[in-house]
This record gives sequence, C-alpha cells and structure tokens, in this order.
Amino acid sequence: MDNVGLERYFYEVKPVSEIDLMIATNFIKKTPYENHPLLIKLLAHYFYIGNSPDEHLRKNAIEDFHSRVENSIVPALEYLYRKDLSFLKNDISKTNFFYFVSLQYHRTKSMFERAVKGLSQLPIRPPKEIEGKFSNENIVRIFSFFFSECSANWMFEKAKVYFLETDHEFIASDQPIVNIHSSNAITYEPVKEIEYYYPITPHLALFITAKTFSNKKIDKEEADKYNKMLYAKSYEQVYSRSKELLVSLS
Repeated sequence: MDNVGLERYFYEVKPVSEIDLMIATNFIKKTPYENHPLLIKLLAHYFYIGNSPDEHLRKNAIEDFHSRVENSIVPALEYLYRKDLSFLKNDISKTNFFYFVSLQYHRTKSMFERAVKGLSQLPIRPPKEIEGKFSNENIVRIFSFFFSECSANWMFEKAKVYFLETDHEFIASDQPIVNIHSSNAITYEPVKEIEYYYPITPHLALFITAKTFSNKKIDKEEADKYNKMLYAKSYEQVYSRSKELLVSLS
C-alpha cells in the first residue's frame, strides 16, 4: 500500500508579506542574541521560497527539506532498533537526530491546524495597522521552524534518550511524537515542561527528558496510558497492528 498518510503539497509555501516578515523579525529580536544568525537565515530562506516565481519550488522545497533530514538519520534509527545509543556520542549524529525529532514533533498537520486556529482566536486583537494583513498560515509555518531549532538545541544541551519496551503494543499516529505535558486543547499558556514520547516500533519507544529516568519495560496498563495519549493527540490517522487495540482506544 503506497502513500498512506500522505497529503500532497501540505508544505507548500504561500507568498510572505512584509507584515509576516515584520512579525517574525520581532520574534527573533526577543530570542537570545546567539540564536539570531540562524533564525534570520531560516526566515530569509522561507521568504525566498514563498516569494519565488518557481511554483515547483514553492510547492516542494519544504517537503524536500524534510525528506533530506529524514534520510540523514536512517543510520541512527538502525542503532535505535538495536537499543544502541552510541551514535549520540558523535556531535554531528546527535545534532541531526535531535533536529529530526524536533521537526517530527512540530511539522505535523495536527500542530499546524491547532496553531492556526489558536491564532485566529487570540483573546486580544492585533494592532489595527497590521490586522488582516498577515497570514496565520505563514506565521505558524515560520514559527514552527523557529521552535524546532529551539527544541533541538534544548535536547542537545540538556536531554537524554531512554527506551520504553512492552510485550503489549505501542500504536503510532500522524502525530508521531508527543510532549506528555502538553494540553490537547488550544491554550495560550506556555508549556512548562517538555518530555517527548516517541514510539518507533510496536514494542519499542523512546522517552526523551532532562529528568532522571531509566530504561524500563512497561506492562499493558502503562502501555495503554501512552497509547491513549498518542491517540488523543492524533489528527486524522492512527496505526496499529491490531484492530482490537484501535477499537479499545476509540
């Protein structure tokens, strides 16, 4: 079966306005100074793609970028399937892996739709001089790249990777990674804690945290807890080896 879970041109970049650019630039100014060069580079590249006369570039550049990131960590996944974290001792492999994880978390349709809806329902109105002159979709896309960088840097500096195993079964979904502390509802309160749960096989998952933790084997009850969490944060699709498990979660 081909192209399951695929949506064509989901990452198409729309034309970026001067107001879009201003909002993103003002955000960059509020970040630590050492982050500015990379974030400005990301913003400039996004602006170039969105305002390019090349339709193919606008429709495919971001998807192609994600594909290159995914291809770059295939060797790391082979290590993970063997429960071998030695690749994290190499700074390049470690950087690539955590950036991949961060993108997998932030890039999804679930995150995108919720953020766009959240922007449209802000409890305060934007200043009149920019109201209606910016694209919620562009702002969310741009900030998604910003947050992916910030999250990847946090993981590189502070987090560790642990394994969760089960004889039961882990499901997967179109939101492949979740922060177990984030809300399922639209909220304007910042997330106060980050711990990522990422199932990579039906019996093996990753747990990424800055807290003291350990590799562990979990029973059906705890596996179901993680499955329910992933199910609740999914958007349109959930995947399982067994129909019975999916029925029990719905």
